[in-house]
Order: sequence, then C-alpha cells, then structure tokens
Amino acid sequence: MYLNRWVLLLSLVAGVLGLWSVQRGFSEYRQAAESFANVSASSEPDSFVWLNSEFSSGQADFVVINDTAESVTIEFVQLQLYFDGAFAGAEYAGWQPVEVPAYEATRFTSTFQVTTPAMASRGGEAELSVRGELRIRFNGIERAQVIRVRDTIGRVSVIRE
Repeated sequence: MYLNRWVLLLSLVAGVLGLWSVQRGFSEYRQAAESFANVSASSEPDSFVWLNSEFSSGQADFVVINDTAESVTIEFVQLQLYFDGAFAGAEYAGWQPVEVPAYEATRFTSTFQVTTPAMASRGGEAELSVRGELRIRFNGIERAQVIRVRDTIGRVSVIRE
C-alpha cells in the first residue's frame, strides 16, 4: 500500500516539473519570436545622394529599430542597389558589428558602387531600389536571425561631390 503512495507522489512531482519545463520553454520561444518580429530595418526616405556626376557611387542612410526588451547586435549587412529592377551594384565595404540597445534605433550610411559603366550612365534617370539583408543576434539566443530589406528609393538626380 505504501509503495503505491510513493509511486503516485513521484509521478505527481515529475509531472509538475515537466509542466514547469514546458511552460518555461514555450515562454522563451514566444519571447524570441516577439523580439524578432519587433526589429525592423529600412532606408531613410530622401537620403540617397550620388557622390559623383558619373553616377558610379552613391550613399543612402538606413535605420534599424529595436523595439524589444533585449539588445540586438547587427553582425553583418549585405545591400544591393538596383536600377529599374536590374542589379546595378552593391555596398562592398566591410562591416563592423554594431549593438542596438533595447527600445532604441541606430542609423548607418551605406556607400554603393555601381559595377558597370553602362549601368552607371542610367543612374540619374533609373528608378532606384535597394534589397539586401541584415544578420542580427539577440542577447541570450544562440542562432542569428536575418532581416530582409527591400525599399524603393525612386529617381534621384541629387549629386554631392
């Protein structure tokens, strides 16, 4: 009779510990999913300028908004420039990781190099757009996440030499 009570008690304790572990795991998963959903990246409107009259290089400002309770590290940025939907160039400079504190935003400037002179000649007339991705890492989460960037800049003829 006493053996059944001990088995029942141990089963009850194991069940409670199991439920607690499942609840804790689900809570951490939900927090990670919410954090990922609350980080965004986009180009700043009207920030793109050409750096020379040959339209071979230009700059645009980007903003990353971290609307979560955790700080985020931007580990890697890869951005491409498109003219009328066709690949025109990219940002080829290296990237140093940047931390974005909780509930804050950070801005950075990317310099794009147009890869072919034939494309560059269309720079002042083409509809510009940017595509790419940022690899971010949340504190306390092992795997890095990717945020996709896809923005239309429009036609830009502003030259800053």
